[in-house]
Amino acid sequence: MKHFWRILLAVACLAIPGRLAALTLDDTAPIALSGEPGKDSDIRTLTFSAAEGEAKATLQFRATPLVRCTPDVARIDPAQVVVEPKAGDLTGLVYELRIRTLPERYGNYHGTVTVANGKDFKEKLKISLQVRFPAAATLAIVPPIISLPVMRSGAPGTEPLSGVPVIGKAALFVSGLPDGVALDRYALSPLMSARGYGDFSGEKRLSRDKDGNWILQVNALGVRPDKYSSYARLGVEGSDRFVSVPVDVLVRASPWCVLALLCAGIALGRGVKFMNEHGKPLLAAQRELGSLRTRVALLNTDIQPQKPMFLAQLQRMIDDGKLAEFATALPDAAGRVALLEKIGHLAGSALASAALQQRLTRLAQQVGLGGMLAELEMQHQQLLRDAAAPVASDGLELQMKMPQDNPPQPGRWKSVRPRVLAAWGWLLELAGVVVLCLVGYEILYLGGSPTFGAHFSDYFGALVWGLGADVAARSLSALGRAVPR
Repeated sequence: MKHFWRILLAVACLAIPGRLAALTLDDTAPIALSGEPGKDSDIRTLTFSAAEGEAKATLQFRATPLVRCTPDVARIDPAQVVVEPKAGDLTGLVYELRIRTLPERYGNYHGTVTVANGKDFKEKLKISLQVRFPAAATLAIVPPIISLPVMRSGAPGTEPLSGVPVIGKAALFVSGLPDGVALDRYALSPLMSARGYGDFSGEKRLSRDKDGNWILQVNALGVRPDKYSSYARLGVEGSDRFVSVPVDVLVRASPWCVLALLCAGIALGRGVKFMNEHGKPLLAAQRELGSLRTRVALLNTDIQPQKPMFLAQLQRMIDDGKLAEFATALPDAAGRVALLEKIGHLAGSALASAALQQRLTRLAQQVGLGGMLAELEMQHQQLLRDAAAPVASDGLELQMKMPQDNPPQPGRWKSVRPRVLAAWGWLLELAGVVVLCLVGYEILYLGGSPTFGAHFSDYFGALVWGLGADVAARSLSALGRAVPR
């Protein structure tokens, strides 16, 4: 019985000669190897058992090519698979497995190593090799900062007018990403407003297209104009590394809103012009009466009527609200003031004697107290004749305006310009308004802030620009309308 266990072991070895006994790995699990490109893989120790007396040199190893299937097919030559006895082992049954000089093509490779003991018995060992991406390698997303200008309105015609879409898309490319390394994870942090308006309320998505490219897409329909910032992160397959890139979404207002504000500014300018020219009838009447009083106040004190009844009557009409009667009486009052000015010119001339001065003073008082304007005009003409000055009738009335001997004649264009501007001034004014508004649209919206509408000053600036465009166009079109004196 002392040789029983030895005989039993010999019988077992004859039944399964050279059977592989992996002491450190499960029989069914592949042998896992890993390493970085350009270097050897790590080493796995394989321990075999053989029947007593089995020759050590009978163990033979034959490898198949290691194949990578994704993202595309790549192979490692079987000659790079090395199985050699472990240094220092005296049994001859312990071997070391490694892969020499790993390729630059990253990924997972799979293959087998066949083990034979020289008696036509073979055992296959499965190998799984991972060529890792170096931890020190630099990865970066291109572009380094993603900036997406978008617009909040989807009304017809907004995209051609603004030049930016409602749905913005940006492709993310990772520079330095070698062959075989894939990005299999992603994360997009919340898009937060720069002015504290909260999270981006529109749809946002980071996904892959059919070609495997990562696409960032945002939909700004109805989102409040502002700058929204975030970070997009992509994870490297088979590792815990992430590549991140800043994301800025720039939301601007609708171009129709800008054009509406420009039109509102033009309408405001037109309203101001209408009020200046027409205004309320009461204000217009007060302005006319004030003009007549100013002209009377500028007369010589000897000529000024003590009680200008016609001005008092006009004031009572305004106070009583009888504006129709005021409009009827206004021409007569203007004629009386003009007659008083003529009397003042004659009284201030060197041709007026003392007797004539008294007669002119009495005539001025009659003009102020009332009387028929036509009769008062006749009396003034009689006073001119009594002055016995042949040039008085022509010279005294034009005393403040001395003619030149040879007045310059206007050129052809200067003589025609007032008529042209009077006929086509409205067209020139319209063209000026359109051109100035287009310039303002280009400066304020297209070439201005990419987040137009985030500040109240943006809307106010468009309104003021429309008002200024109307005023400037009217001022430019009015140049040269008056006949040069």
